[in-house]
Amino acid sequence: MLRLEFSQAVTLKQSFTIPPPAGGSYRLVFDVGPAPTTIGPPPPKPNPPGSTGAVISMPHLEHPVRDAPRLDGDKVASGPVPAPQLAKPGNAPPPLRPPPETSLPVAAVTPHPREGDGKARRAPHSGKPVVILDPGHGGVDPGAISVSGAYEKNIVLALARDVKTQLDKDGKVICLLTRERDQFVALRERVAIARNAHADLFMSLHADTVADPLIRGLSVYTLSQNASDAEAQALADKENKADIVAGIDLSNESAEVTNILIDLVQRESMNLSAVFAQRLVAEVSRETHVLLQNSHRFAGFAVLKAPDVPSVLVETGYLSNERDEQMLRRPEYRAKLAGALARAIERYFAQTQKARRS
Repeated sequence: MLRLEFSQAVTLKQSFTIPPPAGGSYRLVFDVGPAPTTIGPPPPKPNPPGSTGAVISMPHLEHPVRDAPRLDGDKVASGPVPAPQLAKPGNAPPPLRPPPETSLPVAAVTPHPREGDGKARRAPHSGKPVVILDPGHGGVDPGAISVSGAYEKNIVLALARDVKTQLDKDGKVICLLTRERDQFVALRERVAIARNAHADLFMSLHADTVADPLIRGLSVYTLSQNASDAEAQALADKENKADIVAGIDLSNESAEVTNILIDLVQRESMNLSAVFAQRLVAEVSRETHVLLQNSHRFAGFAVLKAPDVPSVLVETGYLSNERDEQMLRRPEYRAKLAGALARAIERYFAQTQKARRS
């Protein structure tokens, strides 16, 4: 039995539960307000601002995970590394010369919507967890270009196909791609694809360049608390409230209740993102031993800001480094890396599903 005690009389406006994301727990929400004034003793003092509702959160993770363990690997350059650059939302860069074709054959993959329609096919209702792989850039946006002329957009698309092939073969997870060919997809549309597909995990793949050619190795980014505040506020606007939290229409809720609900969901998504980042770093360390120092990093990328989908951005290596570029262009290495990423995804879902059952 759950018993709540208040310092004054209240009226229960409504109560409901919020279904959990993968690995989470249900949340029981009570929306209460001051009791109506009646004849008799003086009414109690009104609640202070922001305290008209009571929310009970029961996530399986009590504290956010802030840092991934440092794992030994190849010696890499130390110090801060500039965050990878993404195209501005909705703006395609000017056209460049046609990119060289990737050496990998185009495998049959899930049909993708036409460019710019902002829609994605919902994942089949099989009960399996859904992961969205997001090969960065595409179309007129080549991403980073190596000194030998390799395009980031081709390398990460080839890697995404390899990961999908492995996941489809194992059959434990439903895997969809934000793009399956050389096309431009706006950043916000990539997030929308994940949410429309009811994704349980979103992984964006990149291979950037930096000024220092000695910097190399894989790293993974998750959303930082500071970077998410403005986005969470924007999501609380009236026009964005409907269906933002597990299908519950928040358009008629007060700003306090809406902000509380969105914050709860986003915090749990950030926790789960960090859990997956740790799992990914561990798997890649065992398989390739090529990691950037402080492999788990934090940034405010637009593609990480879906409030209800755990999301990571993986920098698979640096095309400005000769060794990283050579490895990422080799199908054998990409297959090896894809296997590590696929195992990280499958073991993450096994871990969160076990926690959900306990």
